[in-house]
Amino acid sequence: MDRLFIENGIKDLVVLAEDLHDNTKKMNVGARDMLMSAVSDMTKRSRAIRLITFGGDVSNLVNWLNASGSNSRVYTFKPDYDIRGSISQMDDNIVQKRKSAGGSFGGYFDFDWSKDVNASVLALDMSIISTQTMELLPGVTSRNSILVFKEGDAVGSALTGSISKQSFGLNLNFSFSANEGSAQAVRTLIELASIELFGKLTRVPYWSCLGIDPNHHLVKEEIGDWYYSLSQERKLIPYIQNQFRMRGVYSGPVDGSQNPEFQAVVPKARLALGLNEGNGIDEDLFSGLINLKTKNLGFPSEPVAHLTEVQYEEKKTTKAKKGKKSSAPVKSDEAKATKPLPQKVQISGKPVKPGADISLTVKSKENTFLYCYLNEPTHDSWLRIYPNRFAPDPWLDKNKSLQIPGDMKFEIKTGKKFEVEKVYCFNTIIDVTPNLPVSARGGDFEPLENYTLEKLRADFSTASAGAVAESSHQIMKQ
Repeated sequence: MDRLFIENGIKDLVVLAEDLHDNTKKMNVGARDMLMSAVSDMTKRSRAIRLITFGGDVSNLVNWLNASGSNSRVYTFKPDYDIRGSISQMDDNIVQKRKSAGGSFGGYFDFDWSKDVNASVLALDMSIISTQTMELLPGVTSRNSILVFKEGDAVGSALTGSISKQSFGLNLNFSFSANEGSAQAVRTLIELASIELFGKLTRVPYWSCLGIDPNHHLVKEEIGDWYYSLSQERKLIPYIQNQFRMRGVYSGPVDGSQNPEFQAVVPKARLALGLNEGNGIDEDLFSGLINLKTKNLGFPSEPVAHLTEVQYEEKKTTKAKKGKKSSAPVKSDEAKATKPLPQKVQISGKPVKPGADISLTVKSKENTFLYCYLNEPTHDSWLRIYPNRFAPDPWLDKNKSLQIPGDMKFEIKTGKKFEVEKVYCFNTIIDVTPNLPVSARGGDFEPLENYTLEKLRADFSTASAGAVAESSHQIMKQ
């Protein structure tokens, strides 16, 4: 799952995990702890999921944070999703089998053998709900059951006789039993449910983690359901745009508009997937992108930002007029001079009092992709504040100004008056998210591990092949 999250650009999912109760009252296991371990393992590198555990067992930590004031710089936000579920079924001895045999020889020797098999059914139901509306997300559920077997074998024998009219007897009994652990069965169900739930939530091919053939009829039905629901919710075009962008063949906005650049990519992608180029965005294209085992679609993307219809037509006309390229070699200095570089963005903000909320405005003279980090002086750490879970697309339109945080549901508090706090923004011509190291992406509002400004600069320069601009803004305090 970790690899799937990275390849599909999944990041900054904030999820609350509730207690997973045992409604059967027969299983005494730490179900929520098992869920925490499973989610942690599937997001080691991508950091795609931020799991919040809240319940009675964290009351001591909450009380300590409130009493010590250690949470004064914590970014206030609420999770988008909530996981809930329970051990919903435990049927004992639904299958019982017993085999036995015995014999006697002349009244002196007796033997018997028996074998018992019992099976119980254990079931787990889990689902994800939206914290905005408290409604169940359709299709984002997991219901699985498992058989727990108990087996036992027993062998016995008896020998009787007499010596010199003295009777004697000898009895031998052997038994062996093997029980499959019910607690381990619960862990297996929770790990399976975690893969299934987050795969359905993010719409990534989770069945590849379970060894299921993508041509299986249930997988095809799942993909068909995703295609239909995305179409009904008008999210199909943004989903395809994001898939194209993560594969490096599209550099426009993820906004659902069928702009000329996006329309030009669709037939090329269809041909790369072995489809005819004339059917547009159908279920075959959708299925092909989901089950594509590599991010490479087989054709390069042009390193230009999103073009308007007029710009796109002008570009095609200019390209047609050029004809054959000159055979004269181009000097390296000339190549560097003609390499397109983005313009720096403008960052502004009003002076604020220590402890107050920070508000920034970012503007650009051209369409660009923006990535902003806050330098927190207390620990000399770097935190990604844009893009984030509330605004996941780094696209910045030249005709619009970006407010941070604006309508995004988080707050950034300033530190003490003498602390120097700065915001650094990098902007590029193409979306460099797929090319950035996972360590540079990190989690939003989460300190990057062992990072410096120089390391950030180097990562963005490498990811953009040098086509990056940098802007900074010092937060002024009253």
